[in-house]
Amino acid sequence: MNLEFENRQNVPTNLKADLKSIYENTQKWEEDFKWVSENLHALDRYQNHILDSSKNLEEVLKKSDEIEQHLEKLYVYAMFSKDCDITDASAIKMYDKIVNLNVEYSTITSFIMPELLQANIETVTDYIKENSALEQYRFSLEKIYRYKKHSLSANEEAIISSFTPSLISFENISELLNNSEIKYGSIKVDGKLKEITSTNGLFFATHKNRQVRKKASLQKMQKLNEFGNTFATSLVSSLKAVDTEAKLRGYENAFKQALYADNVDESLYNNLLNFISNHLDLYKKWYKIIKKVLGVKTLHQYDLNAPLIKEYDKKYSPQEAEIMIKDALQILGDEYSKVLTKVFDEHWIDYAVYKGKVNRWYQINAYNTHPLIYANYLGKLENVSSLAHEIGHAIHSYLSDQNNSYNNSQYTIFVAEVASLTNEILLNKYLIEHSLDNNEKLNCIHNLIEMITSNFYDASLQATFEKELNVKISNKEALTKDDLNNLWQSIQSKYYAPVVVFDDVCSINWCRIPHFYSPFYTYKYSIGISCACYVAMNILNNTAGFKEKYLSFLKSGNTDYPVNQLKKLGIDLNKEEAFIPTIDLLNELMDNFIKIYKEVNNEQ
Repeated sequence: MNLEFENRQNVPTNLKADLKSIYENTQKWEEDFKWVSENLHALDRYQNHILDSSKNLEEVLKKSDEIEQHLEKLYVYAMFSKDCDITDASAIKMYDKIVNLNVEYSTITSFIMPELLQANIETVTDYIKENSALEQYRFSLEKIYRYKKHSLSANEEAIISSFTPSLISFENISELLNNSEIKYGSIKVDGKLKEITSTNGLFFATHKNRQVRKKASLQKMQKLNEFGNTFATSLVSSLKAVDTEAKLRGYENAFKQALYADNVDESLYNNLLNFISNHLDLYKKWYKIIKKVLGVKTLHQYDLNAPLIKEYDKKYSPQEAEIMIKDALQILGDEYSKVLTKVFDEHWIDYAVYKGKVNRWYQINAYNTHPLIYANYLGKLENVSSLAHEIGHAIHSYLSDQNNSYNNSQYTIFVAEVASLTNEILLNKYLIEHSLDNNEKLNCIHNLIEMITSNFYDASLQATFEKELNVKISNKEALTKDDLNNLWQSIQSKYYAPVVVFDDVCSINWCRIPHFYSPFYTYKYSIGISCACYVAMNILNNTAGFKEKYLSFLKSGNTDYPVNQLKKLGIDLNKEEAFIPTIDLLNELMDNFIKIYKEVNNEQ
């Protein structure tokens, strides 16, 4: 089973995602691009007249929905194509074109929000009573009027919109450096030179030879450090721009702006990080187990992904992964399973690995087209788990699209990780229960522990770094690469020391996290895993009526504030009890790992 290729041209069709549900080819993309370009000013005639009547308001909302659906399709196709081959100049050009078109549309339509906000919400609610076609926009309009005190004039909104490409370019610089521009060099593996790239990091990180892991890790970190000033300038500049916009809109800082978008209280964020900080002993318990299993005197960062099961190195083909995921997720019922079959039969997944493919996993979708899953699949169990994760996102998106109008279909990032992480838990728990091979069981337990800790603890570490960095930026502190490195190192030490030793060169690790360009995103992973543990255990325990409740959650789209959506599942994030199931499951898994490991190795 070969899943690594020289370039995209050599990848078999069955390992590529089918983009034809979006556009048959790039010519069709160009035709749609032309249509949008010609219709960008379709809303001009409503300027200063949006609220003249309920009919005008309806027409503005429906026309903007129509154009935005086309923009979304154009963007999804272009972004996916670019990421599949970042060396393809035509794909990059296509992506740049749609980014610029989105900015142009935002600028042209920047009058809409200020004009709506000139009136009171009572005017709009009266229009909804008068015109039933506006009912589908009730929640969207309610959210708009929440922003009344943070909105600017039409001219000011247009000015801010025009600077959007600058924000995107900062992230693009970091992405190009990480995935294309920096040459990490090669090291000798099993007598042959193997190049270190952004996409094959897992190969080196999980290698059985400790010297291979060490050399690859330190060589890559050293190269990243050489570009550290550029990474730091890019990230700090991006966050300064976000903070400036937040203050222009009347927020205290970017942190308050980010929480306001989800109607989340600051106490929720702080309580989450405090809870996790108070349970770091459990995190360190896991690394003590790893240290003992590996039999090393000092556990270094390059040991954290080392294989723990000596006699187990099984690889799973995409076909085997499909069977495993289908069997594990049958528990969610027939409706879910039917959509799951479509994922594989309609080729939603892009599997293969090659130089030029961006090293990430994600799901992306345009309304009423099938979602696309972007993967770097190498056949390891953690890849199968990642596939189940992205399938969770894809089915969530599909069900949301199928059950909501366009404006209500796009669920928030705040709840997005619940569906994906639930799938990972169900997959690994299924394999632990049904495998006849204790080594495979150990691998599944190991994978599930790593998945939970990375989302619960690592995401919290990143969220802590984010918050402290943004405080410094908001206070207008001058920041260099060394400042970012020192901040990262201090927080990292709190989470890992004294069990794990990080070489000094690893203090640059913050530069590898693209989520920092979307401020205050990472804490949502900790929220997501907490909720997923709750959901998965209720499903596995066959709690009466819970599957139906969960499917309703997946179909609910963006029809309520996320904290309220989770409350309907029985999860109150304002209470510490919401995070207890994660701690309980981790303790259970770690104890189970120790028990089976001793059995496999004939230890008392």
